[in-house]
Amino acid sequence: MEFCLGSFIQAVDDSYSSSGDWQFPVAVLVAIVVVLISFLFFFRSFFQSTRGVHVLLLGLADSGKTRIFAKLVSKNDVVTQTSMQTNEGDVVIAEKGSSLRLVDIPGHNRIRSKFLEQYKKTAKALVFVVDSASIQKDIRDIAEFLFDVLTDPVLYDRSLPVLVACNKSDLALAKKASVVKEKLEKEM
Repeated sequence: MEFCLGSFIQAVDDSYSSSGDWQFPVAVLVAIVVVLISFLFFFRSFFQSTRGVHVLLLGLADSGKTRIFAKLVSKNDVVTQTSMQTNEGDVVIAEKGSSLRLVDIPGHNRIRSKFLEQYKKTAKALVFVVDSASIQKDIRDIAEFLFDVLTDPVLYDRSLPVLVACNKSDLALAKKASVVKEKLEKEM
């Protein structure tokens, strides 16, 4: 950028050095620089405000979000209970040498909307966790919550990637991912 701007200044200097009238070219040059700087700050602030920093773990209560969170963040297999507040932690991605900020949103229907409202503007991606062993009895609630998330105006406008994760697939009554997908599509 400096070379182009330097060439422009040199060309202006050469063309106006004989006349001695510097007010017009300097004013134009200053205006161009101000406009470029304004665009730079506008685009920088725009992209920083829409770029998310959190990956949200969503789903009904007892779907296994907190256990997934603990396994990813601390690499430990822990016994969990129903969360009443968010859990936040960093997941290190060794291959890229970077990390993701993971947020476990409580799944209880009375408090989940409060926490989702708090974090949805800073979300980078959504992971919707489904208990594939209890899909039969919870399908209506799961589909309703997933539909609410997918049609939320803030999340929809940001076009975030969404992963539906079938958890507890190792249990005897667990449904395959294709069956979970079919049931969710039918219910929605």
